[in-house]
This record gives sequence, C-alpha cells and structure tokens, in this order.
Amino acid sequence: MPAPLVQGLDAPRSVFILAYDDCDQLDITGPFEILGTLVQWLGVVLDLRVVSIPGTTEDASGLVRSANGFRFMSQPWDGTELPDILVVAGGIFVKPGSNEPAGIGLQSTNPAFTGAIAKQYASKRLVTSVCTGAFGLVGARIARGHTITTHPGVLQKLADFAAGLGEELSILDPDAGARVVDNGDLITCGGVSSGIDEALYLVQKFWPAQLEGVRGWVDYPYQFSSKIILSSAR
Repeated sequence: MPAPLVQGLDAPRSVFILAYDDCDQLDITGPFEILGTLVQWLGVVLDLRVVSIPGTTEDASGLVRSANGFRFMSQPWDGTELPDILVVAGGIFVKPGSNEPAGIGLQSTNPAFTGAIAKQYASKRLVTSVCTGAFGLVGARIARGHTITTHPGVLQKLADFAAGLGEELSILDPDAGARVVDNGDLITCGGVSSGIDEALYLVQKFWPAQLEGVRGWVDYPYQFSSKIILSSAR
C-alpha cells in the first residue's frame, strides 16, 4: 500500500455518510466505494464512516434496512462529533402500498435528523446530498438562497416541500445537465447513480491528483463537463 499522502490544508480529514431505514442503498455504497478507494488503495488519510442518528433505524444497534431490503451496519451519530463533510443519502417517501411516511419522507421532518444536518452547516462544514437527500437539506432549513438539484422525478415535490416551509431556493433539473451542483457550502446531485459522480467530483475538488486513479479503479465514465459549478450563496 502507498504511503499516506501529504494533503493540503483544505483537504477533508473526515467524511460521514448519513444513513437511515428505507434510505437508498446505492446512495450509501456508491459514494463509499469511491471515497473508500482513496483510503484502501491510494493511501489517503480519511476517516470515512457510515453513520445513523439514533431512532432513525428500527434496530437500536444501527443496523440499517435500506429501501431495497439490503442491510448494513452504521455507527450511531448524534451530531456531537462533526465531520469535515456530511453526505446525506436519499430514500423513499412512503412505505410501499401505503401513505405512511418512510425513509426521507419521514426523516426530512424529524428534528433529530434535520437538527444534526443544521448543526453541521452552522459549523461552516460542508454538507452534501445524494438524490432525495436534498429533502433533508431543505427540512434542515439550510438551502434557502441556494441552487440545488435532486432526482429528476421529484423536482416539483421538492419545490412544494420547500414552499410549504417558506424556503426560497432554486432547483435545477439534473436531466438538463445539473448532475452535480456546487454552491460552495452545499453540494447536491441528481438521481441515485449520480452519487458516484458527486463522490468523484469531491475527489477532483480535494484530491485532484487521485481522480484518474479512482476513476480507473472503479471503471466509471466520469466527465467533469457534466457538472454545474455555482458560486457560494453564503
């Protein structure tokens, strides 16, 4: 294994990926695969964790049941220890065959969940979301004045959710090229698989010398031209 890299002052030292029951499995494992490649094979020093807020998983030990039934362990996290980057995964809105809130539809109005996201943002640390994880950002009331994106199938749903909270923001359609949108303090991306693009964008942003190594390792056709970069709204 290569020796650990000497990273720049701006390179993050910790990334937490926020999971919960009925999240989307690829929203977790896609970014973890990309960022884990940095750690496992390229010698980058990075505290990479999958975490969950107590009460957001039926299993008290942090075993997460994703929307497709895939189960994986997370580490309990209450927002006390803040990472350099928090990645908020997306998920479903209601339980199949019912109108009962589930996944991000439940967590986006859960004060414990949105409060931890808000605390991360207030600390001036980076917050990112994958797919419908954008609803968690809006629910945390940190997206006001920003331009964000989410899954192309729920753009109007996100607009309605924001309007119901009195949050004014702009929403870009990922099908029109906004697969990853960088506002400086918030980074969002489109549908499920775009979490891989977002993670590769983070590699390009913070570890540019490692981008081709990671991209080649996972054999993914990442193209920077598919990104829209915006100035920070903060």
